[in-house]
Amino acid sequence: ERGSSAVDASTPDPRRPDLRAPYTPDGDVAFIDFFKPHHQMAIAMAEHVIDHGSDPEVRRLAERIHRVQSRELVVLRDAREELTGEGDYPPIHDPVGDADHARLTSLEGGALDVAFLAHMIPHHGDGIAPAHRAVDRVRREDLRALARAIEHDQSAEIGEMYALLERLTGDARAALRREALAISAGAVRMPPDLRAPFTPTGDVAFTDFFIRHHESAVMMAQMVLDRGADPEVRRLAAEIRTAQLREIEVMRDARRALGVAPEPPPIRDPVMEREMALMRTRSGVELDQMFLREMIPHHASGLEPAHRAHPVLRRDELSELASDILDAQAREVGTMHGLLERLAGGH
Repeated sequence: ERGSSAVDASTPDPRRPDLRAPYTPDGDVAFIDFFKPHHQMAIAMAEHVIDHGSDPEVRRLAERIHRVQSRELVVLRDAREELTGEGDYPPIHDPVGDADHARLTSLEGGALDVAFLAHMIPHHGDGIAPAHRAVDRVRREDLRALARAIEHDQSAEIGEMYALLERLTGDARAALRREALAISAGAVRMPPDLRAPFTPTGDVAFTDFFIRHHESAVMMAQMVLDRGADPEVRRLAAEIRTAQLREIEVMRDARRALGVAPEPPPIRDPVMEREMALMRTRSGVELDQMFLREMIPHHASGLEPAHRAHPVLRRDELSELASDILDAQAREVGTMHGLLERLAGGH
């Protein structure tokens, strides 16, 4: 054990139901004001790899991200000008995001290639749930199409990046862990900006998030085991259920050792509650597809919190668990994207 963590808790912000729920853009301008700075950060990271990286495949990926997201920025800028009369937007205040970028700009060559992949995986993950949630909340058709494209492209690219990280290092999990720990604990602060990802500030906050996050994944997986049809989807659901039930018990035991109740407060997330209620009405291949469509953003929304928690977790079992979560959920996002493409006939 690396030490005991003080009991920490974030002050709830009344401007959204729960700080731990994924950011949900409420309308066209909110969607734009999330994705403009989010894309700009990805473009800046990609530019540094294009200029200073060494692996040809990683550079090609960076060039694609740069090209696609630059084109999408034009759509976002033009839409904002039409909606508000100005193309400017409030920047996202996010100390951990700034620290991630500073880490990348300090590197070059093969070390940069690895760091780019390890930091871009959770960054992409941070965009998938807001894009998924925005489809029903934006009015402009060009923004709805953009939200769908972001969700599709970034889930595919997470799988691609994970495979590249495994090829370059031989151990993607270790690389993800090493890069997460490269960020100073001093940078890990709960940002006041609602658009920044939930950032666990210690052991209790980490378990507050991930016990409830895992419980909803277990419930979704159980629906597929009860009423799904596709053997590969059912096998993945069984793996998710088994792993996350075990991890929930690790976190409950850690909470007892920390002197707090084993059960954290619930996450108030009306969007997730509606989606799970709808899943309960489905069965067969229809349920398999819905499970994948909902589990991809659900898994993705856990990548940044796991990445951000590493520098401040004090208990060894939670630090190892954060590595397991980051590794498994990144790998499984890519797997689920492939399964969804197959079930949809590649469309």
